[in-house]
Amino acid sequence: MIYTEKVILFLIISLFVSKCTFSQNCNWLIDSSAEHKMNSDFIILTNKMKDNQLFVLGEQHKHIEDIEIDWIVFKNLRKKFKKVDLIVEAPLSYTILLNDYLSKNDTTILKLKNQIPCLAQENIKRLKTVYDTSTYRFKVIGVDIDYGFTKFTQLALRHLCHKSEIKSFDNLKYSSDFSYLLFIVGVEDDLDKINFCSRKRLYKASKKIMLEKQDDYRIFFGENYGNFYRVLQDLCIGYKERKNIVGEVRENLIFERVKNLLLSNSDRKYFAVYGNAHVNKNSTKGHQFTSFSKQLFDEGFKVFTGYRFYTYYEIVDDMKLKNFLWYMSISFGIEDIERSNLLKDYFYKKENYVIEPYELEIDDVDFVLFLNKPLIYMEK
Repeated sequence: MIYTEKVILFLIISLFVSKCTFSQNCNWLIDSSAEHKMNSDFIILTNKMKDNQLFVLGEQHKHIEDIEIDWIVFKNLRKKFKKVDLIVEAPLSYTILLNDYLSKNDTTILKLKNQIPCLAQENIKRLKTVYDTSTYRFKVIGVDIDYGFTKFTQLALRHLCHKSEIKSFDNLKYSSDFSYLLFIVGVEDDLDKINFCSRKRLYKASKKIMLEKQDDYRIFFGENYGNFYRVLQDLCIGYKERKNIVGEVRENLIFERVKNLLLSNSDRKYFAVYGNAHVNKNSTKGHQFTSFSKQLFDEGFKVFTGYRFYTYYEIVDDMKLKNFLWYMSISFGIEDIERSNLLKDYFYKKENYVIEPYELEIDDVDFVLFLNKPLIYMEK
């Protein structure tokens, strides 16, 4: 009985912590002095982007500091270089809805529960404000596979149908799966009337459509055909790789898409936010795949990358501590906790947020961003 009560208490506390960490209603405040200091540090990094086309900043995922840091970087880059687009760790389906909101005031994306913490509703609205007040408009670009964004996928297909003015598929009677796809996404403006289905059923229909001759689809979708096919492709690959999300198939696909993006838009710069495992460009030690950053770097693209660490909370979070130690091992050649703690002590003594990698004797990245104290705190 005592054990059960302890388990229940633990679950309640865990739920409270998770809600406070990611809820849009919690009253989190940013330390203005810390933000000012970080801005000055990032001016140095921004200047180094002059000769690079792509800036990839790593993160440890689902940390409350991520959002504000991303904002600081993005604002500095746009202030300096004007034409800067944002690449996020999300599939095309998600960013179709997001860009329709930015450019056309379509609020569909705000009506769904967001599955990407760094692009929660309040941050989407902040993006909208920046977009509406900018001389140089920007896009948010998803280059990843679809690893579980089923509702976003269906709504993106619905948007593409509407853009192409497709209301029925009577002229495509042979394609029962395409007709079923239309039934799923619907043509009504009322989201409550959309026939959302399971990811598995959507995958089966999408797979069969991709195996058919594409001539009629190209005619039907016109300039939107490329996005239509990509949404189906993201879904199918994501479904097949759902048990192996971190792997070569996904990474190679991201590499090809970013490569094509850089080649076709040489006059623009890009800021990409991805997990730390994706940003190293000189080593594959300890990783299950060769990062897209390294693949781009090896092919001669101008890529500027950095790790992001939070050293102040590791001692109270066992999972994050293990993650931190793992990166210390693969990046800095430190294989035991005692030596890793010495490195953490080094971080704690630093007053700045950005350090050169040579100080840590690493060559995987161009810089290391870290916080040795909270940038954000909760108002009591």
